[in-house]
Amino acid sequence: MKVLYIATICLLSASSASFAEPFEDWVRSEVTAGEKTIVLPKGIHHAYAENGIQRTLHISNNNDGMKQLLFDLQNAENLVIDGNGAELVCHGHIIPFYLKNAKNVTIKNLTIDWEYPFFSQGEIVEVGKGYFDVRFDLQQYPVGIRGERLVFNNPDLPEPMEFNNMNVFNPKRGRLVFKSWDEYGVGRDHTAERIEEGIVRIRSSKIRSPLEVGHVAVFQYNDRSSPGFVVHRCENIRLENITLHHAAAFGAIFEGSRNLYIDGVNAVRRSGSDRWFTTHHDVMHFVECRGDIHLTNCRFELQGDDDCNIHGIYRPVVRKQNHKALVTRLNHFQQMGVDTLYSGDTIGFHDADTLELLGEGTLDQSLNLDAAQEDLLTFKEPLPNLEWDNVVVTLRAHDTNVKISHNHFSNHRARSLLIKTLGKVRIHDNYFNTQGCAIKIRGEASSWYEAGGVEDVEIYNNVFDQCNSGGFSQATFHIHATLKHSDSNIPIHKNVRIHNNRIIQIFKPLMIADHVENLEFYDNEIIRGESLWYKEKNEPDDFVFGPGVTKGRFQKVE
Repeated sequence: MKVLYIATICLLSASSASFAEPFEDWVRSEVTAGEKTIVLPKGIHHAYAENGIQRTLHISNNNDGMKQLLFDLQNAENLVIDGNGAELVCHGHIIPFYLKNAKNVTIKNLTIDWEYPFFSQGEIVEVGKGYFDVRFDLQQYPVGIRGERLVFNNPDLPEPMEFNNMNVFNPKRGRLVFKSWDEYGVGRDHTAERIEEGIVRIRSSKIRSPLEVGHVAVFQYNDRSSPGFVVHRCENIRLENITLHHAAAFGAIFEGSRNLYIDGVNAVRRSGSDRWFTTHHDVMHFVECRGDIHLTNCRFELQGDDDCNIHGIYRPVVRKQNHKALVTRLNHFQQMGVDTLYSGDTIGFHDADTLELLGEGTLDQSLNLDAAQEDLLTFKEPLPNLEWDNVVVTLRAHDTNVKISHNHFSNHRARSLLIKTLGKVRIHDNYFNTQGCAIKIRGEASSWYEAGGVEDVEIYNNVFDQCNSGGFSQATFHIHATLKHSDSNIPIHKNVRIHNNRIIQIFKPLMIADHVENLEFYDNEIIRGESLWYKEKNEPDDFVFGPGVTKGRFQKVE
């Protein structure tokens, strides 16, 4: 096996801009030469956005546009990138790893961080009616006021940034404040006033979280610009023994890819660091992926969104082009231009109001009609006779095999696992301690347009430890469909089995479910937590069922 070493100068200095394009040529020529290993030198290597390789990218669930790339691994095959214990410290809007049409690639033994994260934080030192004061460490988190609005001066960005959300942490407990909310309203509607050097008073009528002196307010001012890894239309990709201290969006996003193995990846803050966020959004995100999706032996903490989201895309039909072709639309602005379908894919035709499956077709070709929203889907057989102006289409990948096991998910905003895929899903031997739902299974064609229904999910031998501690919580297990005709009795999901788990419960209901066939819940150990949030309410039931639910084996809860 050929072993190649990247010269340290490639990564170390902002003055190496003249080397950026030769570096790209060198990487692309070497990684396509055959089976090889690229070994990074030990140490800390700084990567600057201005030295990156420029590509215009459409990345699902992220902001599209011009991106700066460090490793541009298009068409790479049989490649191992061994970080050798090195650390990449990123500066500005840069994507460390971009893979497209790659096969049999392993990236391992590496730490990734940003010198200046895409959030700022400070200690709350006073709380009053309609205001709170925050003390910032101006060396770490320089701030300013522009037009009575709080702005943040990231040294690696060209201009000050306004924040869009705020979350509040209790440093004594090492987690988000109990019953705290997202504070998007404060981001939109506030005024800021300098009280003294490093202390800013923020006034807003939109504050919802219970603020106290000593809490830490974390302000997010970036909107999904630079994931740590982007993997597009690839096969047999492995991420192993990688630490993510930060990423300016997702830790990793996989689109239209097959056989993905994530093992020993940790999204955690650096030892001794006082940062209260790791990745800015989800740690792992999968869009219309197939085959194996394995997430094992990982630890995800303190990220700004979900642990893992696996989903498809509902595409509304714009018109029937001819007897074998449809024009479809990508409706969410962060899915525009996404290219994840292949010839031979099975495509489902669903009623847009009820998500009922009306028929299927075999895709022959997918063609972008414009760079953003509309695609021409041509099928191998004539289309069925449907009212196409009220149909959404999506991939139906029955060969998906999801394994999520031996992971630790804790102390972060939002939900843990969002599961929206056909095929076999097994979730076992994990630890969950989340602000929102631990497991959310959902289909909807009205907001994010994230498909779809599940058909074989088994959740067992896990520990669910006091989940649903946040203000927006709904249930530990939330299985539902968001429908225009919400009273429909047509099941969207089927065969969901939850058994032999240990559940420490602080919130009721334990489960909300609708539009699911053969839902089972049995042999679970349920322990009432010491701080029972639901005691302050009207004692709702442990199980809340909506329309379209049929149950199999179901235990009684005392």
